[in-house]
Amino acid sequence: MMKKIFQVLLALPLLLSAHSLLAATNITVPGGGGVTPDCPILSDGTVGSLELDDNTSPYENRCISDVQTLKMNLFKVGLCKSVPDETNPTIDWYEKCVFILDNLTNPVEVEFSLGEPQTINNIDLSKLTEGTYTHAVVLEQNKWFFKSAQLFSQPFQGRSTAGNLCYTIGNASYNKFSTTSLTDLSMECVANEAAMEANGNYGWMYNETFWIGSAAPMKIMSSGNKLYLLSDQTTLATIDNSNKTSNANYELGLMYFSAPLKINANTTNIDLGFAMKGYGRMEFSTTGPCADSARASGIEGCINAIKTNDFDMRFVAE
Repeated sequence: MMKKIFQVLLALPLLLSAHSLLAATNITVPGGGGVTPDCPILSDGTVGSLELDDNTSPYENRCISDVQTLKMNLFKVGLCKSVPDETNPTIDWYEKCVFILDNLTNPVEVEFSLGEPQTINNIDLSKLTEGTYTHAVVLEQNKWFFKSAQLFSQPFQGRSTAGNLCYTIGNASYNKFSTTSLTDLSMECVANEAAMEANGNYGWMYNETFWIGSAAPMKIMSSGNKLYLLSDQTTLATIDNSNKTSNANYELGLMYFSAPLKINANTTNIDLGFAMKGYGRMEFSTTGPCADSARASGIEGCINAIKTNDFDMRFVAE
């Protein structure tokens, strides 16, 4: 008989070194591929000086940071004793996985903040049996929300004004493609916190994902985990690659544990953690109204978004 298990959700750290640089850090990666540099975070939390190549899109101008806050709507969370079908995990996930959250129509809204514990309502750990779990599956609505404010050591252009303090605009939609209008930006920049409060529009921006870089509805993330786009809770989305869109309504994450989760009769606690430290990114644009020829003097570029760069959940048994 297993002992009673309690769940605590923690933002688990992946270490991201903070460092101060004398010279500006160029964060442009042409084409958006390859290794993305870390954001140069100074000791006081300010982002150090950045350098952006001209006429490059937000996807090419990005640096890795922490995710400060994240909100999502979860339908399913399952722990698996072997890997489900990697072409579409829903094919056999009920054979391979134990679902500790399993909702068809009513998702559970969960808000994560870096370093703060959070309990997911409706999680039922009593369903877990003794054994070794090697993978996890998570099904959520195709709409993630982010809220953060960041101080920079240089001014950037936001949706309507420029400044050193940039923040997410409530209900703004993320745009990953070239900037054609400042309204494409999901960030605003001002001189200080008082100006942000006076604007009254600091809030949750959101990201819906309809295209993940190819005609396939699956992408291998930098963490090694796999992201799938689904039209319903079991069907892979149909990708319109030429128009970079799809009919995706859900996202499914398949996660590979670096160390198996072992549950036995002595297990008294399981911590569920969503990795946030080092799993975010800051994006910038130098196209259209954000190009050198269109920007005011002294403005390095526009800030497009602060959001996740990857995903991972960790499960630790005690």
